[in-house]
Amino acid sequence: MKKALFLFLLLLLCLAALFSQDKPILTVLDFDTSEVSQAEMRSIISLLSSALFKTDYFTVIDVSQRDTVLKA
Repeated sequence: MKKALFLFLLLLLCLAALFSQDKPILTVLDFDTSEVSQAEMRSIISLLSSALFKTDYFTVIDVSQRDTVLKA
């Protein structure tokens, strides 16, 4: 019974998030790696940000907006 109630509440939360007017705001942070160059890292971040934006589930902020927010 408790599992069913928990699953029902989880489903309600997911549906509320899906149908809400405000989209979650996210950004892709830089990866810390020595395996790829800085230019390759920027390309990966750009591809990932674009893919997240295309889902239309999120408001994705770009690198310049991210840097401004992080400095504040």
